[in-house]
Amino acid sequence: MKKVLIITYYWPPSGGPGVQRCLYFVKYLREFGWEPIVYTVDKGEFPYYDYSLEKEIPDGIQILKHKAVEPFSIYKKLVGLKKEDKLKPNVVVEKSKRPLLHSIATWIRGNIFIPDARMLWIKPSVKFLSAYLSENKTDAILTSSPPHSLQLIGLELSKKFNIPWLVDLRDPWTRIFFADKLKMSAYAKKRNLEYEKNVLSQATSIVTVSQSCAEGFKEICGRLPYVITNGFDKVSESIIRNDDNIIIAYGGTLSGDRNPEKLWIEIKNYIDKNVSLKSKIKLQFFGAIDPAVYESIKSNKLGDYLETFDALSHDEYLKRMSLADILLLVGTKNDKGVITGKFFEYLAMKKPIISISPNDSDVEIILEQTQSGKNAGYEDVLKIKEIINWAIDICKNKETFQPNANEIEKYSRRILTKKLADLLDAFSDSKYN
Repeated sequence: MKKVLIITYYWPPSGGPGVQRCLYFVKYLREFGWEPIVYTVDKGEFPYYDYSLEKEIPDGIQILKHKAVEPFSIYKKLVGLKKEDKLKPNVVVEKSKRPLLHSIATWIRGNIFIPDARMLWIKPSVKFLSAYLSENKTDAILTSSPPHSLQLIGLELSKKFNIPWLVDLRDPWTRIFFADKLKMSAYAKKRNLEYEKNVLSQATSIVTVSQSCAEGFKEICGRLPYVITNGFDKVSESIIRNDDNIIIAYGGTLSGDRNPEKLWIEIKNYIDKNVSLKSKIKLQFFGAIDPAVYESIKSNKLGDYLETFDALSHDEYLKRMSLADILLLVGTKNDKGVITGKFFEYLAMKKPIISISPNDSDVEIILEQTQSGKNAGYEDVLKIKEIINWAIDICKNKETFQPNANEIEKYSRRILTKKLADLLDAFSDSKYN
């Protein structure tokens, strides 16, 4: 069986969406002729912990770990957090109790830590893995980011050992949606872009998570990456509730710059026009929601309809979401290619999906292909009204909702891992560029 070294920062007990892509690749790669060896951080700085994910790791998988110098302890001191406090994802776009110190820390992040705060893990990792690769035959290397510092580890190892190298990019690099929040100097931007171009040009092959992301990377390097989306592995079977409430549920992180205020306004308008449903509609949020979003919901007089829950284990999250009637998705305002991992779990639940994302986004295309829901742009009030009426009417009238199961199945983790294995086979056998 051929061997692939998978380099990923996020690995159980880390929770959140960043861990799941590599975890489920590892779960299924053996079925397709590849033995994965995982390299990850020892006791990293994770926003969430989810020990339930550890059961998804197949028996006998070799996991290599090495410590990283984490600068986040300094950031925590600057912004008034305790040592044990966990940083939220996309921390640079969140509000802080100490805005001046937060601004200084963000500038340091953008101009000193390039490409990101895990850059101090690059040299120790190259040294550690060089020793491993010198004594262990490996047929391919896969680096999955963010953090994009991991791609520089792969770059060094691939050159040193002449091993085919697959770059897996879960998010844009220099074009990430919060790039303007990093206060980067012209020099820092140039250096970061040079890193990105070097990685993309030197990789044996490139994979990313959506067609729009692939086209964005092509504009930077002239090569069109392969697309292997995120997916779903298993979801809880829908449970029939003994009530006539209509639960609209959102799962995951929702930052302040993705606040769909027009949606809150139109949900309240719908309730006001349908008084008989006033006591039945519930909004349930699971995960890290920015306080500004909460305030927006409350200011639009939806506070009494809102229930919030802290981040749950992945298993518990799936169970709670499966109890909902309508699933809410909120995309990135100005990026058509960002598809959150939870979207595919939404598809597998086969419930009506209300999406607020850019028009003609990859999310909208997949919703149409799978007949799983409807999308509206952030400012498209008429469309937002339409999709609210569509989804709630299905629940109110107890209509049967039947998305296209065959199209949804294309996004199962096992099928997606088969695509990855085929790609690894192709370039490890032929050594093509």
